[in-house]
Amino acid sequence: MDKQTKVKVTNKWYGDLATLYSIRNLEDESLDPVLLFYSNGNVPKFTRNQEMTIEEVENTRPYKMVLFKSWDDVPNDMAMSLGF
Repeated sequence: MDKQTKVKVTNKWYGDLATLYSIRNLEDESLDPVLLFYSNGNVPKFTRNQEMTIEEVENTRPYKMVLFKSWDDVPNDMAMSLGF
């Protein structure tokens, strides 16, 4: 994705160790959402439906970003932390 691609926050999950956000590409909604992982000491204050660019997301420094096709994409340690 281009750094100026617009995305929207669609979900947020809290866990003991981390917080996850789901974002969706606004320019091509057929693309899978992306999960953003943040340690609980470094969580940005995104709100549901907040729109921003990929560059703005990258500037918040998530420690991991993965495509979200299914709950199997959430690493086991995070799934346990979130109670899945």
